[in-house]
Amino acid sequence: MKKGVFLINTARASLVDEKAVTVALEKGQVSGIAMDVYEKEPPEDYSLINQDRVIATPHLGGFTEESVDRATIDAVENLLSAL
Repeated sequence: MKKGVFLINTARASLVDEKAVTVALEKGQVSGIAMDVYEKEPPEDYSLINQDRVIATPHLGGFTEESVDRATIDAVENLLSAL
């Protein structure tokens, strides 16, 4: 990949080798990282997420008031349909 890229991973932890990307970040190959998925949940190794150029958040972007409301409504409608 081009030098200086910014990496965003909100899909699956297995898509990114955390050790390799830590080295790439330290060497300047990667300029910054944003992530909300980790090899281990919760993370055991903080060497990547403690870097200054890393934004690390919990994997709950889809856990909003609206998404919970929709899921609840869908579940109730499915239950009523089955009954």
